[in-house]
Amino acid sequence: MRPTLAAAILLLAAACRTAAPDVPPTAAAPGDAAAAFAQLEQRMLEGDVDLTVHGLTTGTLDSNIDATVAIAPPRLQLDVKGVIGGRSASYFWMDREHRDPQTVKRAVVIAWLRMGIMHNLVRLLSNQDIDHVEGGIEDVVKVTAVRYDPATRTYAFHILIEGHDLSEATLQLDAAGRPIHRLQTVHFPNGDMHVEEQYNWK
Repeated sequence: MRPTLAAAILLLAAACRTAAPDVPPTAAAPGDAAAAFAQLEQRMLEGDVDLTVHGLTTGTLDSNIDATVAIAPPRLQLDVKGVIGGRSASYFWMDREHRDPQTVKRAVVIAWLRMGIMHNLVRLLSNQDIDHVEGGIEDVVKVTAVRYDPATRTYAFHILIEGHDLSEATLQLDAAGRPIHRLQTVHFPNGDMHVEEQYNWK
């Protein structure tokens, strides 16, 4: 069944320190790019994520969100504030339920890289928990048609939510191979939502 507009917004809306990882290899074929993207996910899972985020959405949903993200087990914190649809909100999240830190980290990192960090930031500002915080996010959200441009260090791909192609995105890396900028378009029955995320590493 195709997700409803409300469900899709929650899934994609406003979907976003270790030694420097290697820059992904030049992708001569889509299969190579998909493998390199998987390696990017693994590097982010193995290292600490400590950054600030500025995110904007326009179109079917207008939002302007800033966040500080610290995902370095056992430290798991997201400090979020912004405006969604004209409503101001703020939320400080930390795992008070003492769940497995690596499982929580995986939920945050995979969702961030595949469909944008704004997805979970919007959830938190809506008084919801991290999506699939108990596990399984990689089974729900997948990327396909992955391409990589070595000249700009940018991935381009489509995003599948429960098998439905609802969005396409680009993800640019810095010289150290870390995400720094994301552009995304989400398609809804009543129009498109455009998403931009900027990441500044600490």
